[in-house]
Amino acid sequence: MTQVKKGIVVWHLYNTGYVFKTSNACFGIDLHFREAELLADDLDFLLITHRHHDHYCEPLMDAMIQAGKPVITRWYKGNTVVKSPKEFNFGTIKVSVTIGDHHRHLP
Repeated sequence: MTQVKKGIVVWHLYNTGYVFKTSNACFGIDLHFREAELLADDLDFLLITHRHHDHYCEPLMDAMIQAGKPVITRWYKGNTVVKSPKEFNFGTIKVSVTIGDHHRHLP
């Protein structure tokens, strides 16, 4: 496991999400790949931006929930469901969630 003494390390896992690590926290955003659930022990929390299949991995989400770790989504049962803008504190990490959509809406 990579040790981070100062600042933050970010891993962009091709097009399968991101892992962020600081000296005292590790979290994922939009992780989607085979056997992603193996990261559940290493992640402190998980953020899912939206419900497209390539932005989430149910086995990872279930493993996180089973371990009592926060999973933030807009829809998935057993976790924190966000329906409006909200801020979360996970230890020293502050996360601001806004509600948006990456689709273009035509008039």
